[in-house]
Amino acid sequence: MHINVSKSNLHHVGYYIGVSPLNSSLSVLIIARPNRRSAIEAKKVLSPEFNVQIIEATTPANLSGLNIYPARNVEPIEVAISVSHHRARLEALKSENEWAIILEEDAIVKFNLLKFETLIKSVIKTLDAENSLIGIHLFPEQYGILTGKQASEHVRVWYVPDFAVGYVLNLGALKYAVENFDFQAVEVADWPRFMRKKIKWFAPVNSLVVHPDLNLKSTESSTRVYRNIRTSSRKLKKYFNKRNLILIFLKIGKILNLCHGKNPIASEKIRSIRLYF
Repeated sequence: MHINVSKSNLHHVGYYIGVSPLNSSLSVLIIARPNRRSAIEAKKVLSPEFNVQIIEATTPANLSGLNIYPARNVEPIEVAISVSHHRARLEALKSENEWAIILEEDAIVKFNLLKFETLIKSVIKTLDAENSLIGIHLFPEQYGILTGKQASEHVRVWYVPDFAVGYVLNLGALKYAVENFDFQAVEVADWPRFMRKKIKWFAPVNSLVVHPDLNLKSTESSTRVYRNIRTSSRKLKKYFNKRNLILIFLKIGKILNLCHGKNPIASEKIRSIRLYF
């Protein structure tokens, strides 16, 4: 089912005015290792309103024998996560639904159909061209820069935050992501350059997905150790790469009390900021 999502056609799209449910053109895919309790619980919570499918995660052990090569300094666990996301996007594309929500197994869901529908309506009203490639970051609280009006229901993403724990792609963005995934130069899942390049990113004012606190040893996050190591390594590298400019923005934003969100992240020093206008 393909639906044009341009602003000019907004009022002709049935599910926005109650004629047909939004979930009839929506896929929800959860990337998870077999029998993960958190993924099973998330599916149970979402199933009454959404069509939910669990996609078995690719692990480093599964990469053996495959014709896959990582980009520079990308570890096997990062490659596995990236491939898992690609497989989820590929599976979502098969349905040809207008929207796809992709969640990692440790995503803590904070939305229902009504909240999601409200977010989509808010984003679509701001579109200025047909066939836009739309991405919505559902947990935009770490290392991101956001902009938006004071009373807006969503924000525009100027610099895409960390964590691909939960995000949304429309059909155009989904096709673009699948077509541009490169098995010969696999990048990190959050976020490869091709996912930042042409997709218009938005985010809810209040996160609709929360990531487990990686500082808690009790968390079941399958990538907790890897993400903590990667975050720590940034402390040494961040001043020597292009992210240093973003870090300066974040520090200034913190001083000006522009920090966005209140959920746990790796460090308050790298909390996303929101610029108002």
